[in-house]
Parts: sequence; C-alpha cells; structure tokens
Amino acid sequence: MSPDTLALIAYIFSTTFTPGPNNITATAAGVTFGVKRSLPYLWGIALGFFLLMIASGYCSYFLRLKFANIASIIKYLGFAYMLWLCVSIFIERENSSLQKKKYTFANGMLLQLINPKVILYGITLYGMFFKILTRNGLGILLSAIGLALFGFLAVLTWCSAGSALNRRLNDRRVRLVFKGAMSALLLYSAFTILLD
Repeated sequence: MSPDTLALIAYIFSTTFTPGPNNITATAAGVTFGVKRSLPYLWGIALGFFLLMIASGYCSYFLRLKFANIASIIKYLGFAYMLWLCVSIFIERENSSLQKKKYTFANGMLLQLINPKVILYGITLYGMFFKILTRNGLGILLSAIGLALFGFLAVLTWCSAGSALNRRLNDRRVRLVFKGAMSALLLYSAFTILLD
C-alpha cells in the first residue's frame, strides 16, 4: 500500500470517527432513543453527507479541468485545515443546542448541509486525494457513495456505543489518549500529502 493511500485512510478514519456534530448527536440519539429508533436520523445524516461529497467531488473535478494550477493551492489550504483540525480536537466544546434537536431524517440531512466539518472535509478530501479517489465523473459518484456509507458506519458506531462511550470519554486520561491518536493520524495525513 502506497504512503498516499495510507494517508487517505488515516485522514478518512480520523476525521470521520472524531467527535463532531454528527457523532455527538448520534451518540445522544442512541442514549435517548436506542439504535432502532435513531436509524431515520442516521440515514438522514448519511444522505446529507453523500450530497456534500458529490458537490465537493464535482467542484474539485471542474476546477482541475478548468484551472489545473489550483491543485497546489488546494493542497496547501487542505494542509492548513488539517493542522487546524489537529489543534481543534483538543478544544472542549459544549453544544447542548445540537443535542436538543429532534432526531428525524430531515434534521439529520439538514445538519450536514450546515456542518462546516463535513463541508471542509469534502473539499479537503477531494482537493488533496483526488488522484487516489477518482479520475472521472463516475468515480466521483462511486467514491461519494463509499464515503457516505463509511460516514454512516461512523455515526452508527457512535450511536450504538452511546452511553458506554460517553462514560469512558468522561475519564480525562482516556479522552486525552483518544484525541492524541486522532491528532497523530491527521498529522501523518497532512505531512504525507504536503511532501508528495
């Protein structure tokens, strides 16, 4: 497996599974309603995620066709964003308003359309890893489906682990180790692509 492919996998895993609006609300939904009653909300998240990946992929494709030199600019912007993500993982945030929303399919989908983490994730992913993910329009569709399914797996995991994960992450040492591991994966991804 090439270093670029390893960097892509590390980026997808660390970004998809770290706490953010999707995973936090999925955890809250799991604790409140259980997995079965939370599924419409989780599928809404997956659909919104898919729509953003399609938009990001086709925007990157169009920009690469029309403005070939933009790839290096996107590469450095993506690198800066990934460094910011490494730091932001350690910043504690309380967002009770997100957890008070109703867990419906529509709210799950709408959460994606205003979720800056997913928007920047899609732009960075297709901007930095375009050659690995796809080379044409059909590849964008297939990669977006795969990424959305992986995103669904992440929110399903957080939903399923709900209360147990919350209890474990309340332990400061466990939370610090988790955040450190996710930051290390992001740093690896960022520097691998920058040095490519």
